[in-house]
Amino acid sequence: MGVQDFDPAVQEAINRRQSPELTEACIHTARQAGFQSISLDLIYGLPRQQPVNFHQTLDQVLALDPDRISLFNFAYMPERLRHQKALPAADLPGPETKLDLFILAWTRLRAAGYQHIGMDHFAKESDPLWQALQNHSLQRNFQGYTTHAGCDLHAFGSSSISSFGRVYAQNLKNPRDYEAALGRNLRPLWRGLLLNKEDLLRREIIMELMCHFSLDWTALGQRHDLDPAQHFASEWEALKELEDEGLLRCSDQSLQILPLGQLVIRNICLIFDSAARHSTPARSSAPTHSRSL
Repeated sequence: MGVQDFDPAVQEAINRRQSPELTEACIHTARQAGFQSISLDLIYGLPRQQPVNFHQTLDQVLALDPDRISLFNFAYMPERLRHQKALPAADLPGPETKLDLFILAWTRLRAAGYQHIGMDHFAKESDPLWQALQNHSLQRNFQGYTTHAGCDLHAFGSSSISSFGRVYAQNLKNPRDYEAALGRNLRPLWRGLLLNKEDLLRREIIMELMCHFSLDWTALGQRHDLDPAQHFASEWEALKELEDEGLLRCSDQSLQILPLGQLVIRNICLIFDSAARHSTPARSSAPTHSRSL
């Protein structure tokens, strides 16, 4: 369930009015219906958000006792998301305040017993998500971390993405176009992608790093009959730079993401995303790591 922030001033700024009482009632109903793992979403970096008020939101969220909590960074992209043009950009917190919000939430969640699963996700030790991390069965899909390894994902609704085997398929983005296609008894597909051998290799690496923060180069080379150091020569150079920054340890046998690197694992994984590397400069003038926070 999306919470984002319980502060009335923030809710007014983002035009999302949702009381703690409404959220509590929904959680109670879900518990009665038999849902055993309930997750709440929080967003930091929203307009009018300040640490003192976000502290109160965290109090209210922890009192609701969810099994999982997702802590997302607000990405302000009005040039791509037209509805964001209505947000009061002048009220967005600056980089330092945004970092303070992140540190506050991280500290509070860990003190309350929530374990860091990876990227934006936290879970109680009693939750299957944490147990999957411990037994090395954790996976990721378009919805985030999951315990359902290797399952096909069939998406319903406009813009949603299906994943099965070597195929990704995205539905039409406009709800009216989506409904019109269904009305004509057509598959409401917009675009798709068939992964090649190299795509599958890179997906495997990114999945391992995002879910387990480590990679066995030797085993990977044996599975795919290649020399990782040679096959990923340019990526190796980028990894060595991040190693100098204290984010990871990289040897001929393994790649290990250190605690600081786990906070920016998305950026580390971008090294192996060939599409992203070809579409953006290798080095940006902006601080990439801080942008990910």
